[in-house]
Amino acid sequence: MKRVLSTAIRCELTPRQRECVVMYYYDNKKMPDIAFELSLSVSTVSRHIKAGVRKLKNIANYY
Repeated sequence: MKRVLSTAIRCELTPRQRECVVMYYYDNKKMPDIAFELSLSVSTVSRHIKAGVRKLKNIANYY
C-alpha cells in the first residue's frame, strides 16, 4: 500500500498538490508555513491538500 500511495503521489497529483501534500504530511509543516514558502494563501494550500488527499483516497479504495 505504501508503494501504491508513493507512486500515486508522484504520478497522479498535480505538481502543486504534490508539493503541498508532501510538505504537510511528510515534512510535518503547518499550512501557514507552507503558504509562506510557496507564496500562496493559506486557503489555497488547504484546497491543494484536500484535492490531493481526495485523489489519493480514491486510488487507495481500489486496493
